Amino acid sequence: MLILCGPAIVTANGLTLFASHHATDPRISAANDLTGRLLPGDRIVIEPRDIATGLPGGGRVDVLPLDWPLDSAALADRLAGARFMLILSRRNWSVLPRDEARFPGACAYYAQLASGRLGFRLMSRHTRWSPLGRLAYPGMAMEETRVVFDAPEVFLLERIEPLDPAEIARRLAEPMAPEDCHPDALQARWRGLL
Repeated sequence: MLILCGPAIVTANGLTLFASHHATDPRISAANDLTGRLLPGDRIVIEPRDIATGLPGGGRVDVLPLDWPLDSAALADRLAGARFMLILSRRNWSVLPRDEARFPGACAYYAQLASGRLGFRLMSRHTRWSPLGRLAYPGMAMEETRVVFDAPEVFLLERIEPLDPAEIARRLAEPMAPEDCHPDALQARWRGLL
């Protein structure tokens, strides 16, 4: 019996992955969601830089300068001028904050962003579910290709509090507790903001 369960699970997982690709890609869904909200001259910031999306309907798109060590002034300038933000994958926020020695500033940036202290609120979250729903949905511990490309979780944020670059940079400089930067804590904050 046990010998039959292994291949059955692998087959079901493969069919689920195949079927989920017939659903709209979350990056496209988020871009479409954003389209109806854009006004002429709106600025949109996106991350990470290695995943591109087409944004119908105009708007100026800037990729956030997330280089390490973090250039808080450059990041604060881009954030202050943006009306919307698209986070197109969990690649950065679920990995970089855990290694502050290698990625200084990542913990503060993502913890402050997820808490709403950088002036943005989460408007919508876009995912691509399989026909089996959450049963086969990749969790935080799943292999990166599965959660970044096959079933990404995309966040659309809107500026609700106008902050000048100096204030954003000051908030980015605030020390953060390491537990505030754990992927599970950030995930809970993202979901709690919606």
